[in-house]
Amino acid sequence: MKALQIIKQQKRPMAVLEIQNYIRDNEKDLWQEMEQKCNDYVRIILSLTKNKLISKYKPVHPVPGIDKRATFYGIASEKYPNESWIKLGSVKEEKIPVAQIECIDDKQDSSFFDNFSEIYNPQDDDKKLIETK
Repeated sequence: MKALQIIKQQKRPMAVLEIQNYIRDNEKDLWQEMEQKCNDYVRIILSLTKNKLISKYKPVHPVPGIDKRATFYGIASEKYPNESWIKLGSVKEEKIPVAQIECIDDKQDSSFFDNFSEIYNPQDDDKKLIETK
């Protein structure tokens, strides 16, 4: 695959735009074939390639001329510098914590609700909520 050769040659993960520009400038025949197939041909091929060959990376610092949201593709077996690249899916990748909500059903201890629950009082003309003790 030409993209693998290009990434190896650059010795760092590359954005799809960089790979496309390299192919457009240096591989005219291949570029013409790609243009006929699909505009996102390189991105599709890289995304579908098995993780054993290619992995996704994000740069620690912005790469000049590349959108900060771009996905970079690198060779999975390569060890890129940790101060420059984070392999997506690795332990160092920033994770957004997910709140865990515990469900309480009627059979569990409901002492929490005994002191702090609110009920609707249909007798109240103003239809206000009242706090029970």
